[in-house]
Amino acid sequence: HASDPVTALRTWADTEANTFGNPEAAAGLYERVLKVDPERTEVLGELARAAFDFVEHTFLWFSPAISNVRFPL
Repeated sequence: HASDPVTALRTWADTEANTFGNPEAAAGLYERVLKVDPERTEVLGELARAAFDFVEHTFLWFSPAISNVRFPL
């Protein structure tokens, strides 16, 4: 039982993002931090970074699959 749930959530989110390379999980945890303590606005930057990393990771994962797709003009 953590005495400070916000600190525990931030540590967990940072670990997901930086150690495990899981930006989707990190973003969800940063959102939970904001639900517990909306005044922790410093988390917004981390949430934005995790969201960007997730989109970038998703694009790179799909990129080889769509590289030969041609869209009609």
